[in-house]
Amino acid sequence: MNGTVRNASLLVLAATLLSSPRAHASGGCDPLPFGSFVYSQEPAFGFCPELGAVYRAQIALKDGACPAEFILEMSVLEEGTRGVDPCLDLHSVVDCVKETVLPPRVLTDVEVSDLFSTSTAAWGLIRDEPDPNCEAIDPCVVQVFDWGGIRASDGPCDTARLPLEGVEILTDLLERLRRGPLAAENGDTNGDGARDLSDAVYLLDWLFRGGPRPVGTRSSLCPDCPPEHLVTVQNGDSNGDGARDLSDAVYLLSWLFLAGSEPVPACSCSRP
Repeated sequence: MNGTVRNASLLVLAATLLSSPRAHASGGCDPLPFGSFVYSQEPAFGFCPELGAVYRAQIALKDGACPAEFILEMSVLEEGTRGVDPCLDLHSVVDCVKETVLPPRVLTDVEVSDLFSTSTAAWGLIRDEPDPNCEAIDPCVVQVFDWGGIRASDGPCDTARLPLEGVEILTDLLERLRRGPLAAENGDTNGDGARDLSDAVYLLDWLFRGGPRPVGTRSSLCPDCPPEHLVTVQNGDSNGDGARDLSDAVYLLSWLFLAGSEPVPACSCSRP
């Protein structure tokens, strides 16, 4: 197959992918286990905020989206400057603690699957009785979890109590969502750890249908390269020309199905 015919075939494939319904981890437009997930911290007896940790989070199903899309809104606690920043009324080792709201974003399919599986694991740990010694416990903070109206917390006197194991499962999830998905290789646009047809679909969806943008790549891919010699490309720039466009989807498809060149590395070292 010559180059002209090959590229024409790949463009036809790309057009076919764009005209097809978007695949989604939630199963298209099927009913979902819940429409929202909310996390919040409530002051308890001492309230000991952890700077840099997630303070509030809401994951809500986008109205009318088909396939389903989940929007993540999140805030973290950071050290502020009294008289400049709005300081929260919290007990802390620093003089001023402020809430910083992060930009909202759409969760990737991989993150949605993680959300569902993690929530399922946490649900199974909820206890319907308070801790027998709850009045003797002095917690710093009560963490509240709500799945579409199903509420639980780690409050020791709460009748829907989530033990430490469940709290750690969910707070680890929130930290993963705060960092966002990261890819180990250029071309893994959806960050699921593999480079396949779904990545071409993901890239085309972002380029032409307003889907989520390609995930970033890990910063530790070239650990031994001095910064002045480090050459990086954005994830999805398969051909390394400095732009992410239709030609990158074609390049990725060519590598996957027609023995074309592999996507350029996410980073390289230019030193001799």
